[in-house]
Amino acid sequence: MSRIYLRSKKSDKTSFDTQASNMIKDIVILFGIYEDYNSSLNLDKDILEYYSDVLEQKSKHDNGCFAGEYHYYNIGVRALRDLLNKNNVKTNGRRIKKLCDTYRARPVCVPKNAPEILNILFKYIYNNNKLWHIFTNDILKKCERQTVNINHLPKDCSASILGFIYVFLNNIEKYDGYSSKSLDISNQIISKMEEIAKTYDFTNQCGSKKATVKKQLNDGDEVDN
Repeated sequence: MSRIYLRSKKSDKTSFDTQASNMIKDIVILFGIYEDYNSSLNLDKDILEYYSDVLEQKSKHDNGCFAGEYHYYNIGVRALRDLLNKNNVKTNGRRIKKLCDTYRARPVCVPKNAPEILNILFKYIYNNNKLWHIFTNDILKKCERQTVNINHLPKDCSASILGFIYVFLNNIEKYDGYSSKSLDISNQIISKMEEIAKTYDFTNQCGSKKATVKKQLNDGDEVDN
């Protein structure tokens, strides 16, 4: 497992005591809803309406426990796994879930190929107008920093999207027991997320600002659907 994941140490009490999910999980759930929509026989609804209906169902559960969310989450994990494998990024459902959730009294485990996973994930969303619309108009607006600093930076977007993963990776050099290679991997993951945030202009997609994003995909760098 050590060759697959970058794991937090017990000395990192912040990560070890954290139970949380992040925006990556929101995106995976969106994948699941989109996959369910495409396989549905009831196509009289647009995906935007279909997504809104799911959110409305979730809002009716005041305790936040919505069984349908886990249904769409699991579908999304499988859909993302298949997309990644099709694009020669070897992964499985377990690794994807490690990017989405962490639990108290367990180490934060980040797949070492997270840069490749994130790269394919966001290219796919950006190339799908409907998914991009939902991401920028719903998921990305959950960013806690949008009301703090109007001129926030790509690193702020990265911190909001990765959540507990960013906290772990950003603080890794403060704790003993990590090799220089682990630190390099940590920096690669953060750098990739910041590069993605800059490429797709996340800093102008949340709050009251909207931007026209220029595609920066090179020939031969497309994502297989």
